Amino acid sequence: MNTEDRTVIFHITDGGRLLARNIAAFYPGARVMKFKAEEIPKLWDQYRNLIFVLSAGIVVRTIAPLLRNKRTDPAVIVLDEQGQFVISLLSGHLGGANQRAKEIAAHLGGRAVLTTASDVNALPSIDLWARDHDLVIEDWKQLPEIGTLLADNRAVRVYTEVGVELPKEFLRVSDPGSADILITYKTDLQQREPVSFSKRGARSSAETGKGKGQLYLRPKNLIIGVGCNSGTSAAEIEIAVRRTLGEHALAFGAIHSLATIDRKAEEVGLVGFAHSYCLEITTFTPEELNSVDGLQRSEAVFSATGANGVAEPAAILAAGNGLLLVQKQRIGNVTVAVAKINTGSSDGEAHKEELAATQDPNIRQGKLYVVGTGPGSIEQITPSAREAIRESDCIVGYDTYLELIKTLIRDKDVFSTGMTQEIDGAGRQSNWPIAAEPLR
Repeated sequence: MNTEDRTVIFHITDGGRLLARNIAAFYPGARVMKFKAEEIPKLWDQYRNLIFVLSAGIVVRTIAPLLRNKRTDPAVIVLDEQGQFVISLLSGHLGGANQRAKEIAAHLGGRAVLTTASDVNALPSIDLWARDHDLVIEDWKQLPEIGTLLADNRAVRVYTEVGVELPKEFLRVSDPGSADILITYKTDLQQREPVSFSKRGARSSAETGKGKGQLYLRPKNLIIGVGCNSGTSAAEIEIAVRRTLGEHALAFGAIHSLATIDRKAEEVGLVGFAHSYCLEITTFTPEELNSVDGLQRSEAVFSATGANGVAEPAAILAAGNGLLLVQKQRIGNVTVAVAKINTGSSDGEAHKEELAATQDPNIRQGKLYVVGTGPGSIEQITPSAREAIRESDCIVGYDTYLELIKTLIRDKDVFSTGMTQEIDGAGRQSNWPIAAEPLR
C-alpha cells in the first residue's frame, strides 16, 4: 500500500473489533489495533488514516495535543460500534477524511457525517481545487476568510493569468483589485480593500470590513536557471534566487524546478537548496545549452565549461523553449535567470479555449477507468482497482459483475449493461469524450 494511504483502525470492545476487521477488509493492508491512548502519538506521523471505533470524546481528548495544521495532520474518522454514523473528525479535505467517511459509510450501509461548509453546501473546496490544479496556496491564513465568503455567497471573484477551468461558483474578473482569489506568478498586482457580496450579489465593503486580504494561488510555472561556483552554499543560492525574484516581482511559490549544466548535478549547495523546497533539478550538456540562439556568450563560462552560458539557456530549455522573464543576474557566487514554462499556447488562447469549454454544457472533462473485478471474491480485487472504483462517480458494468462488488458501489450512480456493452453504456451516460486510462 502507498505510504500516504496507510491506515490503522482502533477498537476497544469485542464488537468494535469485529467492525474494525470489516472495515480493514475494505482497505487492503490496514492495521487493526486495540486502542491505547499512549500509543497514538507514536502512530500519528506513521499513518495517514486513523479510524476509531469508539467514543468521539475519547478520540478528541487523545489527539488534541497532537494537532499541528491541516496540511500535515492525518485524516481522523470516528464511528460507533454499529457503523450507523461515520464522522469525519479531522483533515476532511486535504487529509481525505471526508472521502474516507463516505467510503466507509457506503461499505457499512451507514451515514457519513460531514461538517465542512463546502461539502454541506455542495460547493467546491478551495484547497482541494488548488491542489488538483497544481496551484500553491501562498498564505493559508487567508483560506478560512475566502472559504467563508464562498459559503456565505456561493460565489467568489477570481482573477487568473493562466488557462484553468473554473468551477461555476468562481466568477472570473478582469480587474485584480476586485478579486478575492488571484491566480498569478506575479507579486506586483494591484492591491485592494476587499469587497464581498450582499445577499443579492452586489458588492459591499461594509460586510467584510477594511484590511482583509486576497488569496493568492501560485501556478508552478517558473523555471530558475542557476549557475554557481563550486562550494557555494545552499543559503547563498537561496538568497540569490529570492533576491532575483523579489526585484522582478515574481513569486517564490511559483517555482516549478531548477535548471543548470550537467557538471553541477551533484553540487552540494544546489542539491541542498532544491531538497529544502522539494524542487527537481534538470541538467543539460554544454552542447544542449549552446543550441539556444540569441543569448550573450560569456567567455569565462565557456572557458570553464564549454557552454556559452548556463543560467539563461538552462532555464529556457527546461521551460520547453519558454519565455525568458529575467536575464541572468550575477549575485556573489551565483547567477540566476528565470523563464516561464511554455504551455503550447499563449495565456490568451488558453483563456479562450477555457471559456469555450465552460460555455458549452455538453463539453466536460472526464476520466474513464477500465478495471477487472478479479476471480469473483471482493477480497481479491486489486488495490488499484478498488481505488479507481472509489474515485469514480458513475459505475457501468455487466450486471452479474456489479452484484459481486455491490458493497463498494453503494454510494455511486450505477448502470448495468449486457455482456461486452460497458463502453457503449459509459458513453451514453456521460456525454463525455471517452478517454480510457488503463491501470498499471
